[in-house]
Amino acid sequence: MLPVDPSPGAGLRPEGLAALAADAAARGFQLATGSGDGGLSLDLEADLARRAAGLLGTGRGLAELAAAAGMPLRELLGWAVTWQRAGRGGLDALRTTWQPAATDLVEGRAALDRLAGQDAVRAWRNRLTCGGLQLRLGGDGQWYRFVRSGSAWTLDGPAAPEPSALVDYDTTG
Repeated sequence: MLPVDPSPGAGLRPEGLAALAADAAARGFQLATGSGDGGLSLDLEADLARRAAGLLGTGRGLAELAAAAGMPLRELLGWAVTWQRAGRGGLDALRTTWQPAATDLVEGRAALDRLAGQDAVRAWRNRLTCGGLQLRLGGDGQWYRFVRSGSAWTLDGPAAPEPSALVDYDTTG
């Protein structure tokens, strides 16, 4: 219980207010110690993903955060997992497409061609797809590996500067 609980009509629960206070304290500590920017450079959606990632594994708060943000819990969960694995660059790779120069995709296509077998490598904007594997070139110049999960694409790990590093590892073992 907090020393002063939010008023009943405030729309805040003591647990939610305590979580916000803890988040603000952690961000303030980053600023005070120079160990980060406290998330001040994040846009609203990136900050939402960061906050959601902090709730992963706690068993509480994620559904409430999704409801407060007006978005489906499954989508916010995907953002949180993506943020945890690859931060802002991964979230950008998940949410945005852009048109790189064709030469920027050559290495990614070559890496996937080695795996392709009977499957064709399809290119669309910054995304190269071969079966259930997709490589995305981020706006930050890093490559991100996504795998098909039902009807969605899920980030499979951290970014890499070279697409071959993402194709040459096995996540099933």
